Amino acid sequence: MLQLLINDLYPPRQHVQLHPELSHSRSLITVERAQQIWPAAELTLVIGSDLVSQLPRWYQVEQLLNQVKLLVVPRWGYRLTEAEVAPLRQMGAKVTMANLAVPAVSSTDYREEGNPEIITPPVEAYIHRQQLYQEQENACQDASKRNLLIRPIPKP
Repeated sequence: MLQLLINDLYPPRQHVQLHPELSHSRSLITVERAQQIWPAAELTLVIGSDLVSQLPRWYQVEQLLNQVKLLVVPRWGYRLTEAEVAPLRQMGAKVTMANLAVPAVSSTDYREEGNPEIITPPVEAYIHRQQLYQEQENACQDASKRNLLIRPIPKP
């Protein structure tokens, strides 16, 4: 979906690229892979403000923070204060807060509401083609039916 979003940028941006070969569930490994490809690069890890409180518990976080700058992007519904960032700075993080307005939407909004105006048409087509949220919708519908069946009927 990220590649579809990048492809849909207008005007096209040649410097915005996706490198799935770098991806790993541990950010430290991703950073190490990036350093092998771009040894002289100064790397910046971009995270949403919703992850700031979790970051101190990440795998070898101090080693990670010593290798990257940190850019925190606001996420709708997650107001962030300097006090919440302070523990990261104490761990050695070089933190910058992105100064931008974010739309009041999230992937949860799309999954629950299905509003096509909050995503690009290529991404929406991909979601439908891959049936990404159908199982979740069916599970919710099935759960609702089950809940109706097991609720006790109040006695008069």
